[in-house]
Amino acid sequence: QCRLSLEESRETVIHRFSKTEREDFDTEKIRLSLLSSKGAAIGALVFKGISSKSLFGTIPHGYFDDIALAADYFSGHTIIFGSSGRQVTDLSPALIEIPTRAEAVPIRLPIRCSVPLAIGEVTKIYYLYRAVPRVDLEYIFRLKTLTNISFRLGMVTVNPGAFEKASLRYSTVNGGHEVEEFRLQGNAVKHQEAVSPSVSSKCCLGATERWVSVGDARRGLLIVAKNGSCAPVPLVHYQEIDDRYFLRIYNSIGEVDDTTRSLWRGEVRVSFAYV
Repeated sequence: QCRLSLEESRETVIHRFSKTEREDFDTEKIRLSLLSSKGAAIGALVFKGISSKSLFGTIPHGYFDDIALAADYFSGHTIIFGSSGRQVTDLSPALIEIPTRAEAVPIRLPIRCSVPLAIGEVTKIYYLYRAVPRVDLEYIFRLKTLTNISFRLGMVTVNPGAFEKASLRYSTVNGGHEVEEFRLQGNAVKHQEAVSPSVSSKCCLGATERWVSVGDARRGLLIVAKNGSCAPVPLVHYQEIDDRYFLRIYNSIGEVDDTTRSLWRGEVRVSFAYV
């Protein structure tokens, strides 16, 4: 099991949640709902004082009329396609643990989630900051031998009601000195789609400063890939359905084309900050 962070005292008692459908957590700046029956995926994340609406989380089955988007779309989870074509996710029931004494964790509340995988196991640790609108998510994978077609995690499925479509955009730095901004209304962006059986995605962002932001003219969400054993790259999926939109940011640590092959074994750590 993952060790507690240094800001937690050794005397802190850990509360173990039962495998219920949903668990809610609050700090002064954050309200987070986790779907414990779905690998502690994010059901909703509200940044208090920024918006009363969840900026991202889970879009339920049937929300869109388009059959191509009829599935459940989660956030904060993992989707792996192995070289055999088998899909592996971390959407199994999770064991969720938190400290019971708030004074032992004055800066950020750690929520540790243990999820079994068909190829090993993953520990996901959410850190809810108390004084700033920020949530960190750390993944600690312990993997058996795996060769992947794609390995995507830390997904952000934007709440379609969170941002104004007319001014919706994403921004990042792609190797230059300036921030590049891309307006989304009226466009379709599908970086995550496979080109062929041997090429798993169409494109990705350079994100050379390790961040991408999404938002409108009033508010935004920053997604930062923190230092770890891997350097994720963002993939953007945006399309419009009638008067609604679908926007999702994938973070990939492994794709494939006809010149590459990824092999994973042992411990892999990846961390993100959502601000």
